[in-house]
Amino acid sequence: MKAITRVGGIQMKRIIITLIICVVLLSFTQIFASDSLYAGGTVANETVEGETRKYLETPGITNEYVFSGHVKIIEIGSNPWNGIRFITGANDANEISALLLTKEWGVRVEFKGDNMSDFFSNAAHYGAGDEFDFSITKEGASLKLYIGDTLTTEVTIPDGKDAFTDGYSKNVGFVSSECKYEVSNIVVSNLNVEPETNPSTADHTIVLAYITALAITVVLIKKQKAIS
Repeated sequence: MKAITRVGGIQMKRIIITLIICVVLLSFTQIFASDSLYAGGTVANETVEGETRKYLETPGITNEYVFSGHVKIIEIGSNPWNGIRFITGANDANEISALLLTKEWGVRVEFKGDNMSDFFSNAAHYGAGDEFDFSITKEGASLKLYIGDTLTTEVTIPDGKDAFTDGYSKNVGFVSSECKYEVSNIVVSNLNVEPETNPSTADHTIVLAYITALAITVVLIKKQKAIS
């Protein structure tokens, strides 16, 4: 009987430890769940004709963020400037600032309302069948574009030429310039900001988890006493 009791006690302790670990993991998951503003999505442009804008809904985005994903270019127009734009800022007047990855002219940096100030960086060309990972880091006026692990474009946006708008939920996205594409694994996250949570939802979830674990523990203790 003592041996049985000892084995049962060891099993119960293991169960309690497992419950505690699960509660802790649940708590951390709930607290940090809102770290990404947009995660895991896929955006596709189904035609090579014209220009089509596709904005990402990212409420709460700040002017310091990381915007990344995987691009597949399916078909592209015949002009050297055709390609896919990454919108880096926008406003409700339909103005944008963007990075355009072109067929033959590298990366075109486009400023708000002033095409004459646009310039091109000496980056690779992009054509049908090309696939690559991208990551855009924006810190105020500083903008960096990585293709894979390579920094291809770095620019400081002139005063008044950045379309990014605080409080606007459609600051990032894509524009087709006669380009049929698919972008997957999209992630948008703020930089240097403590993740926000809904306190009531997070607190209630954590409290419920602890109550459940406590109730299970009490039942196990009662069963253990009955056995012994």
